[in-house]
Amino acid sequence: MKTPRRAEFGYTLFELMVALSMSAILMSGVMSSYINMISVSADHEVVARIDENARTILEMVVFDLRMAGTGMPIGQDDFAIGDALIGEAPLPVLLDSTTDYLRFRLNETGFQTTNVFEFIPSEDLYLYLASTAGLKEGNILYVSDAAVDGHDGFRGQIRSIAGNTVRMEDDYTASTNAIFPAGSSVSPVNEITYQSFDDWSGVVRAVNGESIQLAENTRVSFTYLNRDRETISLPLSDSEVADSLYAVDVVVWARSEEKLSDGDVYQATAKQRVVFRSLRLRE
Repeated sequence: MKTPRRAEFGYTLFELMVALSMSAILMSGVMSSYINMISVSADHEVVARIDENARTILEMVVFDLRMAGTGMPIGQDDFAIGDALIGEAPLPVLLDSTTDYLRFRLNETGFQTTNVFEFIPSEDLYLYLASTAGLKEGNILYVSDAAVDGHDGFRGQIRSIAGNTVRMEDDYTASTNAIFPAGSSVSPVNEITYQSFDDWSGVVRAVNGESIQLAENTRVSFTYLNRDRETISLPLSDSEVADSLYAVDVVVWARSEEKLSDGDVYQATAKQRVVFRSLRLRE
């Protein structure tokens, strides 16, 4: 006779415990890998964002600096840097610039027009222009007669505009006995500043005194170089701006507010040397 087999009731308790233990180990490894992947992804996101902040600010500073001095009558013999009668009016880079503060002038919009009638500031402060598009009261205008082989320059502020006629403020700076024939160039020129602070509150860009914070947790520094690529000691002087200033080294730092997975704060650095293109026209 056949001996009946013992009924099979499934896995034993031991087998279930082994299976659960192996599953737990496997899931632990999967979760560990998943958490590590999330941490790495979060770190990469922080690094990419901070790197982008540094690069964006650097690109903005570099773009502006390459245009420094545009629209100004730089190189005019009778509107020269260092002329005591002219003061700071012909300075493309202002002398109060420091390692964390840079103030300079440029034609930010690129707009330029000409006067259609002779302009003699000592006699009449009305400018008759080919166009006043984009101009507004309070704008600083520079006038140069270089295009008609002259040597004079003028800097003044717009008091009012009527059609294509501009009335300048009485407080102006110009070459002695300046006369600007029809066809002289007229450009609006803004003062641009970049500044940062030791508390990492962010780089600030200002146009004619109206400022905007570019990004928090950022800083910028400037090193001024002469034509021999040597550092110029501050403060800058008229003669250094006129005869020696060649370039500026710009360094931007940006750091993360949150910490990375290893507990460190990430800091990015972006730097570039900028040669003053417009100033080199005087060489």
